[in-house]
Amino acid sequence: MTNLYLEVDPCVTIAADDSYHGGATIVTNAAQKPAVTCPVLSDGDQVYALKVGVNTLGRLADCNVIVTDPQVSRRHCVLVVHPDHSCEVYDQASTNGTYLNGERVKCLTLIEAGDIIRVGDQCFTLHHADALNAAETAIVEPA
Repeated sequence: MTNLYLEVDPCVTIAADDSYHGGATIVTNAAQKPAVTCPVLSDGDQVYALKVGVNTLGRLADCNVIVTDPQVSRRHCVLVVHPDHSCEVYDQASTNGTYLNGERVKCLTLIEAGDIIRVGDQCFTLHHADALNAAETAIVEPA
């Protein structure tokens, strides 16, 4: 079976069945990526499961990760989880910015396990679920 991927950036590969197709070229026989468990965010108190696709973080009740900090915008940032479970973050023009490992996020930015995302006064660490499941941590499933 031939795997089809759309290459839109040398660092990002999108599966051909994803909704984004603008200006992309099809790459056939792309190498299989190693299986990685689903990513999660931890704030020290709770662990939030991230779904493949777009995950919103902010104060609104319909966000996937709800943050009650008044310094956080209603839709502060987005975490994109790709089918291979690689992740990216981008700020949604928030008032106070999104920070990755202490540096302000200015564009779609790749994030990896162990990276720290700060919004307002709230810090989240990206993990993979298998690492936290081994510690018997309760995970909050996405809405």
